[in-house]
Amino acid sequence: MSSVSAIFSLFTNGVHALPGSAIAIDYIKNSYQNDRFRVVLELALADYAVKYMLSTKYRIDTNDIQLTEKEIDDHIADWQPEPLV
Repeated sequence: MSSVSAIFSLFTNGVHALPGSAIAIDYIKNSYQNDRFRVVLELALADYAVKYMLSTKYRIDTNDIQLTEKEIDDHIADWQPEPLV
């Protein structure tokens, strides 16, 4: 049981070392007394936002079409620019 106490003490000291943590802790305590569901919802949304920002980004619009030099030259030869005016 002392190891759990030591870990909790270390965590608490780490949180209190962060700037603005006292304000955040007071906000959470006061909100929890008034509306517990809101606190759970806010923590879930904050967790989702952090996971979303840290997740791997995937590009959907990758160019998978590989053209040969002959196909590229054919496209360039067929291209007719439109007038600007």
